[in-house]
Amino acid sequence: MDTYPIIIDGETVGELQMERQGGRCRFFARCRMLPGLVRLSVYGGGREAYLGLLAPENGELTLRRTLTRLDMAGFPERILRVGRAGEPEEAACEPQPEPAAEADPR
Repeated sequence: MDTYPIIIDGETVGELQMERQGGRCRFFARCRMLPGLVRLSVYGGGREAYLGLLAPENGELTLRRTLTRLDMAGFPERILRVGRAGEPEEAACEPQPEPAAEADPR
Protein backbone atom coordinates (compact mmCIF):
# COMPACT_ATOMS: atom_id res chain seq x y z
CA MET A 1 0.00 0.00 0.00
CA ASP A 2 1.28 3.46 -0.92
CA THR A 3 0.55 6.51 1.24
CA TYR A 4 0.73 10.15 0.14
CA PRO A 5 0.18 13.35 2.13
CA ILE A 6 -2.76 15.52 1.11
CA ILE A 7 -1.49 19.10 0.82
CA ILE A 8 -3.98 21.95 0.61
CA ASP A 9 -2.98 25.62 0.69
CA GLY A 10 0.61 24.58 1.46
CA GLU A 11 -0.37 22.58 4.55
CA THR A 12 -0.52 18.81 5.09
CA VAL A 13 -4.13 18.14 6.10
CA GLY A 14 -4.43 14.36 5.69
CA GLU A 15 -3.35 11.35 3.66
CA LEU A 16 -4.29 9.26 0.67
CA GLN A 17 -3.76 5.50 0.70
CA MET A 18 -3.60 3.61 -2.59
CA GLU A 19 -3.73 -0.18 -2.77
CA ARG A 20 -3.43 -2.20 -5.96
CA GLN A 21 -5.58 -5.32 -6.14
CA GLY A 22 -5.17 -7.16 -9.43
CA GLY A 23 -6.62 -4.97 -12.18
CA ARG A 24 -8.10 -2.50 -9.72
CA CYS A 25 -6.76 0.22 -7.52
CA ARG A 26 -8.46 1.24 -4.27
CA PHE A 27 -8.08 4.75 -2.91
CA PHE A 28 -8.92 5.92 0.60
CA ALA A 29 -8.45 9.56 1.54
CA ARG A 30 -9.00 11.17 4.91
CA CYS A 31 -8.26 14.64 6.17
CA ARG A 32 -9.35 17.12 8.78
CA MET A 33 -12.51 19.12 8.23
CA LEU A 34 -12.04 22.04 5.82
CA PRO A 35 -14.48 24.76 4.81
CA GLY A 36 -16.38 24.42 1.55
CA LEU A 37 -16.31 21.60 -0.96
CA VAL A 38 -12.98 19.83 -1.37
CA ARG A 39 -12.41 18.03 -4.66
CA LEU A 40 -9.28 15.87 -4.63
CA SER A 41 -6.81 15.16 -7.45
CA VAL A 42 -3.46 13.43 -7.80
CA TYR A 43 -0.64 15.13 -9.72
CA GLY A 44 2.56 14.01 -11.40
CA GLY A 45 4.47 14.23 -14.67
CA GLY A 46 2.46 17.23 -15.83
CA ARG A 47 -0.84 15.38 -15.37
CA GLU A 48 -3.78 15.81 -13.04
CA ALA A 49 -6.22 12.98 -12.33
CA TYR A 50 -9.43 13.73 -10.47
CA LEU A 51 -10.35 11.35 -7.64
CA GLY A 52 -13.56 12.85 -6.34
CA LEU A 53 -15.30 14.93 -3.71
CA LEU A 54 -14.39 14.47 -0.06
CA ALA A 55 -17.44 13.93 2.18
CA PRO A 56 -17.89 14.44 5.93
CA GLU A 57 -17.72 11.24 7.97
CA ASN A 58 -17.19 10.94 11.74
CA GLY A 59 -15.70 14.44 12.12
CA GLU A 60 -13.32 14.30 9.14
CA LEU A 61 -13.47 14.37 5.35
CA THR A 62 -13.12 11.04 3.52
CA LEU A 63 -13.20 9.56 0.04
CA ARG A 64 -13.30 5.91 -0.99
CA ARG A 65 -12.92 5.01 -4.63
CA THR A 66 -12.05 1.89 -6.62
CA LEU A 67 -10.79 2.35 -10.18
CA THR A 68 -9.96 -0.12 -12.94
CA ARG A 69 -6.87 0.07 -15.14
CA LEU A 70 -9.06 1.59 -17.85
CA ASP A 71 -10.34 4.24 -15.39
CA MET A 72 -6.72 5.11 -14.60
CA ALA A 73 -5.54 5.44 -18.21
CA GLY A 74 -5.01 9.21 -17.83
CA PHE A 75 -3.43 9.04 -14.38
CA PRO A 76 0.16 10.11 -13.77
CA GLU A 77 2.64 7.26 -14.02
CA ARG A 78 4.00 8.33 -10.65
CA ILE A 79 2.00 10.36 -8.13
CA LEU A 80 4.06 13.32 -6.92
CA ARG A 81 1.42 15.06 -4.84
CA VAL A 82 -2.22 15.01 -3.78
CA GLY A 83 -4.23 18.18 -3.41
CA ARG A 84 -7.23 20.26 -4.33
CA ALA A 85 -8.47 19.59 -7.87
CA GLY A 86 -7.74 22.19 -10.52
CA GLU A 87 -4.49 23.57 -9.12
CA PRO A 88 -1.52 24.12 -11.40
CA GLU A 89 1.05 21.40 -10.67
CA GLU A 90 3.80 23.96 -10.11
CA ALA A 91 1.80 25.71 -7.37
CA ALA A 92 2.54 23.08 -4.74
CA CYS A 93 6.18 22.81 -5.76
CA GLU A 94 6.95 26.51 -5.36
CA PRO A 95 8.45 27.44 -2.01
CA GLN A 96 6.02 29.21 0.28
CA PRO A 97 6.97 32.83 1.03
CA GLU A 98 8.49 33.45 4.43
CA PRO A 99 6.44 35.64 6.77
CA ALA A 100 7.66 39.23 6.59
CA ALA A 101 9.72 40.31 9.57
CA GLU A 102 8.18 43.17 11.48
CA ALA A 103 10.12 46.42 11.33
CA ASP A 104 11.86 47.51 14.52
CA PRO A 105 9.78 50.40 15.91
CA ARG A 106 12.92 52.25 17.15
